[in-house]
Amino acid sequence: MENLRRKHTPAFKAKVALEAVKEQKTRAELAIEYQVHPGQIRNWKTAATKGLIDFFSDNRRSKGSPKGLWNQSFSLKGSGFCVNLPRR
Repeated sequence: MENLRRKHTPAFKAKVALEAVKEQKTRAELAIEYQVHPGQIRNWKTAATKGLIDFFSDNRRSKGSPKGLWNQSFSLKGSGFCVNLPRR
């Protein structure tokens, strides 16, 4: 029997998680659009938000320089996706 599991790239997971964080579409709509299970979208969204919380916590200083941590957490150059944050 063939292996039916799909392997998604980190860039794809980040793109789907970002869409889920925006909450402009339901998980069901995103699941249809990206052809993944809604539960998987929930897991990726949870991991992304936890990663951002850890990134901005005070514990990041003990793990290395902020620039190095940024490069580890958000190394999506060339993936074709962009994050637009609202200005204050």
